[in-house]
Amino acid sequence: MNAFQILGISLTGCFALLTVLGVARRRLRPVPGLAWALLWVAAAVAIARPELTVIVAQSLGIVRGADLIFYLAILGMFVGFFLVYVRLRRLDEGLTQVVRRLAIAEARHRIEAGGGEPAAREGESAAD
Repeated sequence: MNAFQILGISLTGCFALLTVLGVARRRLRPVPGLAWALLWVAAAVAIARPELTVIVAQSLGIVRGADLIFYLAILGMFVGFFLVYVRLRRLDEGLTQVVRRLAIAEARHRIEAGGGEPAAREGESAAD
């Protein structure tokens, strides 16, 4: 075992442990936490036994194990970017709904308090 393998296995082991602790402390949801823990364990196995990636790659019709890892990383990034995009869109839509409801509620409140017309904003005079 070389120095890179020792360092890589140690780091991936630490990340797997931190992920499990995050799930146990309820900072991570169980399903994503399990997926991350499995990813860290798979990375540790690939670092410890790189010949396994070659065997898996060749069974899928890919010549080198490093190419398989690269392709999987690219696919994983695409999935991750897509999920982040979907989440940001959902958050944006939710924020828009909240702002609309607050604006309508504030307008109704001003109309009810002012006797019909929305009150002028602070710092504005009738001559503006």
